[in-house]
Amino acid sequence: MSAIVDAFNLVSSEDNPLGFNPDYVFNYFIPDKMPDGTPKEQVSVLVLLTDIQNIPGDYSSNVSHSVEGKVQIQIWYEFTDTSDYETLLRKYMEANGFYMYNSYTDKDPDIEKLYLTAKFNKNTFD
Repeated sequence: MSAIVDAFNLVSSEDNPLGFNPDYVFNYFIPDKMPDGTPKEQVSVLVLLTDIQNIPGDYSSNVSHSVEGKVQIQIWYEFTDTSDYETLLRKYMEANGFYMYNSYTDKDPDIEKLYLTAKFNKNTFD
């Protein structure tokens, strides 16, 4: 599977240790309204996954036998939320073969939330 599919399955799992609601985890874009009709601004935690890059490697007989996938995970949350999403996400993803190589937190200019952006690598082999 691709890195984004693997990451999405981990983050949207009902038993993920981050406590994310699977209905509020999305690939590539976040809709204005959630599946239950709630506007995105009213959801306490939103998660977005995006592909960054997939690099084939380990060629033999002109066929690649590995892929280095790069995935970005963004988490929007309330200013009053005291969860350490960066540490929780890093530990959970590392336990599943994803390794963080960059992260930062900022204030979203459009909605009154903070957001964490974390980027991960995952190597897969045939």
